Amino acid sequence: MQRAKQRLNIVRQHFQHNSIVPPYHASTEDQDELLSSERDGVGRLTLNRPEKLNALSARMAQALLLKLQEWKDSDQVKLVLVQGVEPGRVFCAGADVKRIVDDVNQGDLERALQFFRVGYDTIYHTCALQIPYISIIDGIIMGGGVGISVHAPFRIATENTVLAMPETKIGFFPDVGSGFFLSRMDGQLGLYLGLTGQHLRAADVFYSGAATHYVPSARLAELERRLASLQSPVTHDQVNRTIESCTADLEHIPSFSLGYEIRDAIDRCFKFNSMKEIVAALQQETSKKTVTWAQETLGCLNAMCPMSLTVTLQHIRSATTLSLVQCLRRDFVLTQKFIIRPDMRQGVYQTLAQRRAQESPTQWSPATLDQVDEALTELEFFCTPSPHSLTIATPLDFVQYPYRHYMLPSEAEIKQVVVEASAAAAAASKAPVTMTMTQVGCYGMTTDQAVIYFSRQRNGKQGVRQKVTEVLARKTRIVPGPDGLASLEWIE
Repeated sequence: MQRAKQRLNIVRQHFQHNSIVPPYHASTEDQDELLSSERDGVGRLTLNRPEKLNALSARMAQALLLKLQEWKDSDQVKLVLVQGVEPGRVFCAGADVKRIVDDVNQGDLERALQFFRVGYDTIYHTCALQIPYISIIDGIIMGGGVGISVHAPFRIATENTVLAMPETKIGFFPDVGSGFFLSRMDGQLGLYLGLTGQHLRAADVFYSGAATHYVPSARLAELERRLASLQSPVTHDQVNRTIESCTADLEHIPSFSLGYEIRDAIDRCFKFNSMKEIVAALQQETSKKTVTWAQETLGCLNAMCPMSLTVTLQHIRSATTLSLVQCLRRDFVLTQKFIIRPDMRQGVYQTLAQRRAQESPTQWSPATLDQVDEALTELEFFCTPSPHSLTIATPLDFVQYPYRHYMLPSEAEIKQVVVEASAAAAAASKAPVTMTMTQVGCYGMTTDQAVIYFSRQRNGKQGVRQKVTEVLARKTRIVPGPDGLASLEWIE
């Protein structure tokens, strides 16, 4: 309970920003919000608004953008490290939404939109850099902080990492390219996280795919030293091997808290294309292992903005076919519709009021999911253009992350290997059995073989055994092969 209160206070602090600064030009003051340095070929960027939990202001975002543009053509910088000014406490608690809402209320919509223009362009540059970009997420990370990290090649979680996308609670939606990221997570996990704002902590951030590596905070200084010692030019493979050399043994760290029965329930309940169906599925969960989770999830969804939930569901669902730049452009379209709605003003100011939800619930419009007209919502948010468009120079764009091989294998990758092994087993069973076939076991794949396969494919990456074992426990069954040896069969 105490930890929950601490997290709530952190979120409340995040919204308590009241200074208004023109966002258009970097200055000496800008550099104070973003500390930058070059040493040993390492460009270091430190988010430096500790009193605001390093919330992204337009000034900070633009300073970050200018540095990334400067370093992309520099012969002096071989890699970029991004971190928060207070390691272990906070990386970045999102965007300065209080300032954005204040701007809109004061009639300065253009200044509010300029923040998003600069912010989305900055996000694009984090993944468009040709040199390695490494985000050290040693603390709390939300919203905009996720945006400047999650699309990059390397995202390092520690035991202090707490990640969330709580936008539906303030009448907004998961923007910053989150539709691209969340729609590419395993199963329905991304949709669940985007709708509920569920917190991921420590190794969970790694197992979910939000982080590419898990490094104990005590080893971060040594990691930085090893990265600095790499000879220029530095390749992404070199950086990956260097980070892996500092990772933790996960044997004594709890397994993925959203795995096994809970993950099955997430896929079962969040597979639908309407919020009403998702709610109905949660209400039907009666298993002893998932009923408490289902009731807590229902309580969470009931506190969220109904319009935000409806739009977020469609946004994430349809993002599976979009490129990252297309997602950012649509984020800008949706943002223009959300920031003028009373829901966002109510959501942000209600959070600032520090009132308990049960004592003074936010007055959403529409008030409940039953009152949301889904067809009208689709027309308003997805079929009607917004006044302004987002311009991003795009020398690089993609529909899949180009460096995803540095992450743990996805459920889809594991499925492909198991299904192909099963198909090979079926074909082999129809052919004359030879001594060679018997020796190599051409009758499907076992769990141990799958772990070995992916461990070799990922060059001994930490967490592979835990991830592959968990997926196979949920998604396969053991069947006997023609040679009498048991093998795995994928089940939907």
